[in-house]
Amino acid sequence: MNKNIIRKEIKLILNSLTKDEILIQSNNVISKLIESSIFQNSKSIAIYMSMDNELQTLKLIEKCFQLNKIVYLPHCYKIINNNQDQDIKLYDGQKSYLKFFQMDSFNSVLSLEPIGKFKLKEPTSGINLLDTSNGLDLLILPGVAFTKKCGRLGHGMGFYDDFIKRYQLKFQGKPILIGIGLKQQLIENLPLESHDELLDYTIIDDQIYKRES
Repeated sequence: MNKNIIRKEIKLILNSLTKDEILIQSNNVISKLIESSIFQNSKSIAIYMSMDNELQTLKLIEKCFQLNKIVYLPHCYKIINNNQDQDIKLYDGQKSYLKFFQMDSFNSVLSLEPIGKFKLKEPTSGINLLDTSNGLDLLILPGVAFTKKCGRLGHGMGFYDDFIKRYQLKFQGKPILIGIGLKQQLIENLPLESHDELLDYTIIDDQIYKRES
């Protein structure tokens, strides 16, 4: 089964879930994550802003601020045909890339305006993660589908695979990568390619899966 077929099938399933079903699983995942030593030992965390039909992250973001974590949120930029953006471009056909900006407070998150194709609340300014010297402890990733072996299938735009590779170029290493999702997103196998980044951990509902070394 190819990636696009998997995406279509999973998205149909997710669209059939009620808000209550999504919220219950979201709370389970958040509880499991914040109980983990990985989260507790992480000082700086990058998180995504969730869409309606995926695991909800706003409560997790609020918890990070309550625990005095440094929080980064993503903004998606289109690649413009100029020299500066061509330097960013890592893949043929790449049309967009992510920047992560540090958020000052939970109120600053709530005050963000929805923008872009998916109408997500995204920051447009602030301290750019890749301009810092300390880097990131933990990157929490969304996905369309996940496996117990910590494979991840995104939306097909390569945003996170690209960001992780640019992060590596800057910091000569990766943050801990954790994918979070709903149990309907857990599948047996994924047709992964060489550029697909494996996660270190995957949290689905109330279960944590660790990648085998």
